Amino acid sequence: MDGNTWTKAQKDAIKAKGGSVLVSAAAGSGKTAVLVQRVIEILTDKKNVCEANRLLIVTFTKAAAAEMRERINRRLAELIEQNPGDTFLKRQQILLSSAHISTIHSFCSSLIKDNFYKLDIPKEFRIADSSEIALLREDAINEVFEENYKASRGAFLHLIEIFNNDKNDKKLVEIINSLYDFIRSYPFPKKWLDEKLQMYDSSLPAEKSAFGQIILNYAESLLCYCSDALISAKTLISKEEKLSAYLTSFEQDLSAIQQIKDSLKSESWDDIAEKINNFTMSTLKRITGEHDNPVKLKVLSIRKQIKSTLLELQGLFAEKASDCIDDTKRLFPIVKELFCIVRDFYEKLEELKRKSSICDFGDLEHLSIKLLVSPSQSDFERTEVAKELSEKFKYIMIDECQDINAAQDMIFKAISKDEANLFTVGDVKQSIYRFRQAMPEIFLDRKERYKKYDEKAAEYPAKIILDRNFRSRKEILDMVNFIFRKIMSREIGEMEYTKEEELRLGAVFEDNSQDSTVELKVLDLSTKYDDENLDAAEARYISAQIYKMITQGYKVKDKDGFRAVTFRDFCILLRNTNKHTQIFAKEMLACGIPTIYDNTGGFFSTNEVSVITSLLNVIDNPVQDVPLISVLLSPIAGFSVDDLAFLRAQSPDLPLYFAFLEYSKINERAKLFLDKLKKWRALAATMRSDKLINYIYADSGYINTVQAMPLGQIRLNNLRLLAEYARNFEANERKGLGSFVVFINRLKEQKFDLNAASSFSKLDNAVRIMSIHKSKGLEFPVCFIANCS
Repeated sequence: MDGNTWTKAQKDAIKAKGGSVLVSAAAGSGKTAVLVQRVIEILTDKKNVCEANRLLIVTFTKAAAAEMRERINRRLAELIEQNPGDTFLKRQQILLSSAHISTIHSFCSSLIKDNFYKLDIPKEFRIADSSEIALLREDAINEVFEENYKASRGAFLHLIEIFNNDKNDKKLVEIINSLYDFIRSYPFPKKWLDEKLQMYDSSLPAEKSAFGQIILNYAESLLCYCSDALISAKTLISKEEKLSAYLTSFEQDLSAIQQIKDSLKSESWDDIAEKINNFTMSTLKRITGEHDNPVKLKVLSIRKQIKSTLLELQGLFAEKASDCIDDTKRLFPIVKELFCIVRDFYEKLEELKRKSSICDFGDLEHLSIKLLVSPSQSDFERTEVAKELSEKFKYIMIDECQDINAAQDMIFKAISKDEANLFTVGDVKQSIYRFRQAMPEIFLDRKERYKKYDEKAAEYPAKIILDRNFRSRKEILDMVNFIFRKIMSREIGEMEYTKEEELRLGAVFEDNSQDSTVELKVLDLSTKYDDENLDAAEARYISAQIYKMITQGYKVKDKDGFRAVTFRDFCILLRNTNKHTQIFAKEMLACGIPTIYDNTGGFFSTNEVSVITSLLNVIDNPVQDVPLISVLLSPIAGFSVDDLAFLRAQSPDLPLYFAFLEYSKINERAKLFLDKLKKWRALAATMRSDKLINYIYADSGYINTVQAMPLGQIRLNNLRLLAEYARNFEANERKGLGSFVVFINRLKEQKFDLNAASSFSKLDNAVRIMSIHKSKGLEFPVCFIANCS
């Protein structure tokens, strides 16, 4: 895009600089180009000078930050080439190298390193990997539980009794971990716990309590649904004279429901409950001879749905106000104790992290908040560090703002000039990081409060809507708009899909004279397939479609015009790749469709890694039957099931390792393997675990073996990854094979897997399988969304 092709909204987003600006940028709306151009216009403005190192640009990923810096630098270079004598532009280009263009965590890390002496952390702290943090969390929760068990505190033991049905602490541990992750998305986690505990204040009447308000709001939505359904039914009846006898009953029901709805705002809990529980729908008059009348069937179906909804509503008000208050009183000590344990866990984990001089990404945010603000009665107070930074940064720009959380938002507030110099870009429809505690409601709240930007009035804070999509055809946009209109609301999706949110065609595409680009295929296999076979059936169907499009020469557009589609143009999106990818890939490969996919997790379960981890266990302690069997049956040792049966028959009462020692006396191959094992065990006493692993790879020839297997390159990459994980482990002040084996086994016990090697490689001409999450920001000419059930 250039100055001649910017839309009105894009120009506004580039020019508006008088205050806080929010840009709601739909998919494919040229958001990055707009952001780059906005930066360029700021950097080239000689009247209102802003040096490049006074910009803070926060992106979601390191790759996005690098791309942003490179694009800005390239545009400056182009301008300098046009004006070689402009020293102002040259200076800006030099200062760009020290500009703060980074992820939020990179910014926080720099801030902490510059001010570490103001915090209770060592200067040389490091960011721990997720596996190390997982084990520290286990240690922390175990210590907290052990201390409380020793103290035999009644409240704690009662909490254990409530949550643990399987005679272990697993359920309560899961709850504590989840609550810990959740509260860290807020700037002051312990303050959040105190505030939420007040929700259990039993001095309030039921209808005024926090939980009562939630139930009343939900009841209102159910009654609104019933009202709308009755109005819809009345409209149908009024157009069908034969059903007019129904009209009075539907009008009576509508009036009664409206009265109940009005009472939600003004009456007591018991009065509302009485109205709801005493309400029965009026009896319909009998209409004969219309058994097959479609309008009658539709009206009766609506009435049935309303009855079902009212039954749910009555269930919500089954208890009296006094019972609700009693429930709250009983819950208060339980919740208080739960929050107390969460606090203990929080503090214990912080202590263990400090001892190891490590932190995680959440810690970066909270250490930054500690440097920037302190909680106050109203909200927060900024520190001197925050005030200095707010003077340093003239403009603060935040990309992907729909995916920030309250803690991150607090950081931006603290370092801004009361938010007046904030430029936030996002799109709630693209928010997919709830599982990482993203809070799209922060972006939505600003969007609802801000007025639409008008360059003539220029009132701030203001919002600008980029709704033109320059990436997709009209058929795609029409389908997206159709689906989103039906499914998105405040209750589902947290927003209404209004005209303001709709995607609009922004580009002109050449007609390729082919069928519609969007199709919905429904495979009805529910009665005869289990989940695995459903995946296989979908994979086979998609394979047939791909094969058909390939053989019929389906055309796709690229920069040189239209060309025949190839395998690399196809992508299959799945909701859960861990669960379904392997089945899809297996079936598609069986159908002759080259397929590649990106593994997440599943590392320890891969055959090649499982063999090596078993071998490491045997080297550390050979008297372990299961790992030893795994190694003996692997290509490293090369024994068969018959061999193992024979040696077990020879020494039925001995542990397998000692039976194998006896076997080696009569079997040369067994003796050779024992000699190697003896050598590896001797090396393990003095060698780092990563170096030992690489030595075993070469000495055993296992590297060559796995490369000869199907998907050999991926298997090789997995083995290299294992050595890399071991190297990182050794770098973290933990030494030796024994410690590494314990580390791996603890991860397995916790069911915490590591990422396996990606199968995206030089095999370019193949269909990609990936998660919807991983596909964000990528483009494919043909896309299948599977496993939608």
